[in-house]
Amino acid sequence: MWVIKGMKRTSKSLRLASSGKVLLPFLAWALFPALASAQYRAVILQPDGYAFSVGLASDQGYQAGYAGTLDQRFNHAIIWNGSAQNYVDLNPIGFESSTIAGAAGGQQVGTGSGTGINPHALLWRGTADSAIDLDPGVLRSSEGVACDGTQQVGYITDFNINRAALWSGTAASFVDLTPTGASDSTALAVDHGKQGGYARFGLYSHAAFWSGTAASFVDLQPRGFYQSAILGLHGNQAVGIAMGTNSQIDHAMYWQNWSDPPIELTPSGL
Repeated sequence: MWVIKGMKRTSKSLRLASSGKVLLPFLAWALFPALASAQYRAVILQPDGYAFSVGLASDQGYQAGYAGTLDQRFNHAIIWNGSAQNYVDLNPIGFESSTIAGAAGGQQVGTGSGTGINPHALLWRGTADSAIDLDPGVLRSSEGVACDGTQQVGYITDFNINRAALWSGTAASFVDLTPTGASDSTALAVDHGKQGGYARFGLYSHAAFWSGTAASFVDLQPRGFYQSAILGLHGNQAVGIAMGTNSQIDHAMYWQNWSDPPIELTPSGL
């Protein structure tokens, strides 16, 4: 879900971006062990009765992700409240498998599937019964990636061709954000009416910024790079990834005010 189409290899940075909040304590421990031990406490959230579990998001004191059934055939969307014992299984009726990818503003967004059901983007508000199927029925399937408490983003897809999707709580509210000329697109971040992700032109993906419509698309491809994507968005700031023309090395990028040139965040010497 997180791979930028057209890249010649899977980006480790892009894969790790989906669990960035989990990485922060690890980085702090590695760089400043004394400081980290004073500030962070690891809690194992693996619930009884499940084979494995993955945390992908957090919001308002709870954590969200999914856990695998004991037979490892299905995943169930899960939210935790700080401990392995204090959890809620959000897998909705009618779906055999589900995952949560993003959480904000009391909402959770992700994907559900089952026998005879292709993946559908789903929205929850803390309970299995609250699940809303966001799939607009336009293409073969859909996936939810991020939310901000009001809007949800992700993509609809048909045989590996994605179209960036924006919802406002219902399937009927679906907006296709794919800009003119793009063969493929995905929305990966949302905040207060703004969306970020990427759009593919020719062979390469360009960092994309939207304001609610396909016509609002802004190409934020950094100069000197041939591929890029926005992975996180807040206010007038965004972070993401870019790949240089002279190497296959990933570079952390920071955008601000959209009209300003982006800033490369890769530390010197790395």
